[in-house]
Amino acid sequence: MAKRIEFVHYDKEKPTKDAPIAEDSQVEMALDAYFCNESDSGRFTSEEIAANVRETLKVTKAQVFDYMSSHGYRLERVDDRLVWVID
Repeated sequence: MAKRIEFVHYDKEKPTKDAPIAEDSQVEMALDAYFCNESDSGRFTSEEIAANVRETLKVTKAQVFDYMSSHGYRLERVDDRLVWVID
């Protein structure tokens, strides 16, 4: 009877769990700081904004949408993209 040989991959780094989704108050604080000046108006989509603050906390596109729409931004089509523009 032949022996079966299996290979095991030993990873030095343990897999990290996904960070929990941030609470709305945390999202508001982070996005207030991110948009402290309005120079980024018309540049980013909800997905891009969520990716840009991901190093600080985990934010969903829906949370970005809620924040932006409640803070005077509106969606506008620019070069076949929907970006947030300040009113």
